[in-house]
Amino acid sequence: MKLINDGGDNENKKKDKSSIFVVIANVIGVSSMAFVISAVVFAVLLFGVISFAFWHLKYQGGIKPPYNAIDFKQVAYIDNQFVIYGIDYDKPKPYSLVIFNSTYGESWDKSEINFTPNQAVNISYQASFNYFKGQCYLFGQTLSPLVASDCRHWHNQAIEIESATNVFNELAWGVPGSVVVKDMIYISTNSNGVYSSKDGIKWQNESLPNPDGNEYPLEFGSIAAGNNKIIVEARMHRNKKLIGVIYTKDLKTNSWSYQVYPETVHNITRGKDRFVGATNSGAITIEGNKNDIESVTLTTSEYDIKHGFGGAKSLAFGVHGSFVGVNRMLTSQDGLDWMSTYPDGSQDIWALSVACSEFQCIGIGDNYHLITTNDGISWKLQEFEHKNPPRQLGWYHRLLNRLFFTKN
Repeated sequence: MKLINDGGDNENKKKDKSSIFVVIANVIGVSSMAFVISAVVFAVLLFGVISFAFWHLKYQGGIKPPYNAIDFKQVAYIDNQFVIYGIDYDKPKPYSLVIFNSTYGESWDKSEINFTPNQAVNISYQASFNYFKGQCYLFGQTLSPLVASDCRHWHNQAIEIESATNVFNELAWGVPGSVVVKDMIYISTNSNGVYSSKDGIKWQNESLPNPDGNEYPLEFGSIAAGNNKIIVEARMHRNKKLIGVIYTKDLKTNSWSYQVYPETVHNITRGKDRFVGATNSGAITIEGNKNDIESVTLTTSEYDIKHGFGGAKSLAFGVHGSFVGVNRMLTSQDGLDWMSTYPDGSQDIWALSVACSEFQCIGIGDNYHLITTNDGISWKLQEFEHKNPPRQLGWYHRLLNRLFFTKN
């Protein structure tokens, strides 16, 4: 009889087969566990996305168009239309700069901007729109000003500067204010005073007196004109504190003078017969031919204290002949008696910049935030609707629309 040793090759084969089955079982177990984990993660993510979309649709006025990377910086009313510039953080410089236009603030057209080579964009609120001798201007956002005959098709304009400092960028970067007086345009710059021009191309530095005891460069801000004078505000350091300096140019004598004020002043705005400026605690007025400054301190409520509101963040004159302020929502007929407007909790009406026509004010802020009012008192949140239509009508058509087809 021949004996067969099953503990040899056959036994090893059995062990090998059983090992394979164990490995397969382990692999299947691991795969099942990975599948379960993946399914759970996917379900959680899907639930989160659906919940966010539902919440946004129900409570936030719908899914917004793809402009959530745009912060609006400044708004102005020029050439019978509202103009906004902002920064699109999804685009590289200089194309991050965007400009939008609207007649009533309900729908907006995106401007075309043809940048010249080597331009850059100053991502700040220190820029100014104006209209001068048939052209719209945007100062302070690019190395040379942007101009457009219709406020919708912009290009850079080369400039020449006459300045004792010979610093080109003092005009280019940071222009918080501009004003047109007769056949001249004046702009205030961050740190080199005021410039003026007769054509928007050749600029000269205005000679402003230096306040007594000032040892540091002044920081200039808003500028306004009326009643044969120009007023521009600045800030300077004194005793480790920022205080205000108010410069006045007498257009009859062509000379500048100044007054030192114990508090910084901003957003100097011209009304019918007076200048009004905002302070951290209230407002100031300068009436008629006087250079006397009359100040008023605004009372603050618990709401103001909670939100850090003192004076207005931005100030404009227009609708119904009144001064209108934001971020703290304020309105006044004379710059002395102010009324505050508070949201009811369902409306987010903050803003960083405001501009007014005779019939309407528009406030703007970061994340394409847009608010409007027709009386300077009741504000509403406005959806930002944007389109790119064909070339727009001329200024005379927009003026006719304003005069004869104005909405109440």
